[in-house]
Amino acid sequence: MGIGPEVHAFEQYIIDSSGMLWPGISMCELGNQKIKFLKRRMPARKYYRQIGVKEHVSLDLNGINSAVAVNLDNPVPDSLLNRFNMVSDFGTIEHVNNQYPAFKTMHNLCMVGGIILHALPAVGHWPGHGRYYYSEQFFEQLADLCGYSFVKPLSRAARDDRMFHDLLLAAFQKQESRFPDRDIFEHLPVEDSGNMATTGNYTRAARKKFLPAEINSLCIPLNYEKPITSCNPVLLY
Repeated sequence: MGIGPEVHAFEQYIIDSSGMLWPGISMCELGNQKIKFLKRRMPARKYYRQIGVKEHVSLDLNGINSAVAVNLDNPVPDSLLNRFNMVSDFGTIEHVNNQYPAFKTMHNLCMVGGIILHALPAVGHWPGHGRYYYSEQFFEQLADLCGYSFVKPLSRAARDDRMFHDLLLAAFQKQESRFPDRDIFEHLPVEDSGNMATTGNYTRAARKKFLPAEINSLCIPLNYEKPITSCNPVLLY
C-alpha cells in the first residue's frame, strides 16, 4: 500500500499530539514500505533515517531494503520484543494469513507507553487489494481487549480521494502487556475475503496469474463477521 499523503498526515499528527520528536523515536514497521507522498518515491527506511529517527526496523518476508526477513504468520525474534516506542502497520497485516500472531506481534514489539498505528482497508473498500478487511467495530473491540487507549479517535481517509479506497486510521497507546488468547481474538469482526493471491510474499504478477483478467474479481463482503465463500464478481479498478 505504501505511505501516501493521508497516512503521512495521520502519522505526523500522532507524533505532534503525543509530544514525541522524531529523533527520540525507535520505530518498527510491518512491511518494507515506500514513501509515496514525495515527488520522488523512496524506501521508508531511507526517509525516516533522513529525518533522524533513533532507530528504524522493518519486517518483511521479502527482506528488501534491509528489512528483517520474517514471516508474520510466526513469532518474531525475542530481540525485537518490547523494544520500540512506535510500531506501524500501513497496509501490511491484511496480507498476513494468520491474523492472531500478526496482531500479537505488533503488540509485543511495542513497549508499554508506546504508540501502535494502523492504516488498513475498510470493509467494502480496496477491492482485490488483500485478504482481510476491517471495521470500526474491530478496532474498538481490539482496544477494549488489549487495554489500549486511543491517541486519536478512529477516522477514515480515502487514498487520493478515490471511491471505494477508504482506509481506517487507528492510533493506540499500549497501557499494559496483556494480549487476548487466540480463541477470544478470533471472535473479533475481521472480514476474510478468501483472496489468497495477495498474501505472503506476493507480487502484482502473481496476483494476475491467480486472478486472470476474465475473472479478476473480489467478493465484496456483506457480513464482516463471517468469511465469504462465494459471490458475484466485482470488477477490479
